Amino acid sequence: MQSFAQHVYFCCFVDLNHEVLSLAEELVIKSNIALRTMQPFWIAALTAFRQSRYADCVILLLPQLESGLRLLFTKCNNCPNRLMTAEVRKRVCVWSLISSYF
Repeated sequence: MQSFAQHVYFCCFVDLNHEVLSLAEELVIKSNIALRTMQPFWIAALTAFRQSRYADCVILLLPQLESGLRLLFTKCNNCPNRLMTAEVRKRVCVWSLISSYF
């Protein structure tokens, strides 16, 4: 049995060809979820993916995912002033609401 480290080639996204990655790059540029200041990181992540540098791609994309989810949350809840902050007080209020159901 081989360990994960012994595998020379591990491809988990075989259907992502150049055309799909180019479309993803275009979506990043036109999207409202990807902040304009963060677009170079998205492009760098897609470039890393094209070069089969998957660890670099993930390292670059995880913070972008967090940023995108924060932006989506603030737009859905109409609270744009909370984009870059995490208000503990609000979380406690939400937790008290959630725990009241149990």
